[in-house]
Amino acid sequence: MIEKLQISTPKVLSTKNLILGEGPLWIPELKSIMWLDIKGKSLHTFSYNSNNFTNKKLVKTTTWILPILDS
Repeated sequence: MIEKLQISTPKVLSTKNLILGEGPLWIPELKSIMWLDIKGKSLHTFSYNSNNFTNKKLVKTTTWILPILDS
């Protein structure tokens, strides 16, 4: 059986200017999406639960992130 595809409209999560925004990562347990600004040395998170946007400055240039189980 072929399932019908759902079509949705893209949503702008942040209008903050990034130097090099890359690597979106969906965290299903938190209902959050995270991504990096590689050149700007920052980690950005948007929570769908709280509709809250946060960012953290990073000490070093970071090119990828991975979730850690039970953390």
